[in-house]
Amino acid sequence: MDRNGTILVVDLPMIQRAVVLAAALMNAAMVAASAVSTLLIADYLSPALAGLPNTAGVLGTAAGAMAVVQRRGAVLMVDSIRGG
Repeated sequence: MDRNGTILVVDLPMIQRAVVLAAALMNAAMVAASAVSTLLIADYLSPALAGLPNTAGVLGTAAGAMAVVQRRGAVLMVDSIRGG
């Protein structure tokens, strides 16, 4: 932690650093894929459809987040029923 109370990446355990790195790499990959897919769809199909790949990425992210939350909620519910 620095003087301002900001948590630095080097202060995190190794697994958390790996998750932060994976998230950063995935973000960079999505940026590149988003730009390329927009250009390809606009060129090969129609400029009117150029937003479809980005929309699919957003909807896929939302679906994945909902699946994680539902799974996590189910685990928490079972734990609370067991008294854990």
